[in-house]
Amino acid sequence: MKKIAPVLAVALLTLPMAASAEGFSVALSAFNLNPKSDNGSLAAGALDVSINSETNLTLAGEYHFTDNWSVEVQYGLGFDHEVSLNGAKSLEITHRPLTVAGKYTFNGDTFRPYVGLGFNQTTFGDEKEFGPIAGTNTSLDNSTGLAALAGLQFDLTERFALRAEARFLDMDTDVSVNGDGVGTANVDPFLFGVSGVLRF
Repeated sequence: MKKIAPVLAVALLTLPMAASAEGFSVALSAFNLNPKSDNGSLAAGALDVSINSETNLTLAGEYHFTDNWSVEVQYGLGFDHEVSLNGAKSLEITHRPLTVAGKYTFNGDTFRPYVGLGFNQTTFGDEKEFGPIAGTNTSLDNSTGLAALAGLQFDLTERFALRAEARFLDMDTDVSVNGDGVGTANVDPFLFGVSGVLRF
């Protein structure tokens, strides 16, 4: 998956040029990803998990079946997080969410609100251990869950638009230390971002 996702991201950019571009759009976004406040516990409740927020770019390709209905594929270019256990920095991780969602955009002259629902697959990697788990081999399993979004699009011209958007991802990952499962971290983040959109 780590190799497939970047290839897919590049494909999203080139897809509109590959065949009939009409109905396609691409969006480059900056999102702040905020894990929920209670991220669970590990080792039978002995270690409270806390994950910090992070801001990075996402890339999306969207196909519009009609003026109202569309399907979007969005790829996160890598969100880096610090994970604390009982308040002590213990792990650095990177995760890359890939989301596929159906969207409905309401009619409007310039401002057009929209909502969407779909699924996300999140790949975790680049784990680095510190403090209480330094010297161990920690891994986080990939996550699959629901995704929901809502936003407002501001049409600048027929081809260019700006968006403000909020998303929720159902994101849980099983954690292993030296090959032994120690519990599940509940990330379940909200994302808030702005996008530049190019329509073909």
